[in-house]
Amino acid sequence: MKRETALTDQEFIGSRIANVRRLRNMKQVDLGAAIGVTDQTISNWEVGLRTPRADYLSKLCDELQCSADYILGITDELPFNDTAPSEEQDEPVD
Repeated sequence: MKRETALTDQEFIGSRIANVRRLRNMKQVDLGAAIGVTDQTISNWEVGLRTPRADYLSKLCDELQCSADYILGITDELPFNDTAPSEEQDEPVD
């Protein structure tokens, strides 16, 4: 995968975390609470000061409904979780 900008690995990972979090309409504080870290930790990850440990990466991906491959830049595909219930129910067929 070729990156178009000169981001460090930490900054690249952080930008992916921030982008998915925003896409999921989550605040840093809500994401942090969901995975057991502070909003400051989320901020540090997003700006590239730190990277999440493997155990937090797993929790992060579960909460954001994305793959670690996406966060780490191995793939550019961001699949959505399609298991959410539909708002429209089909009419029963008589």
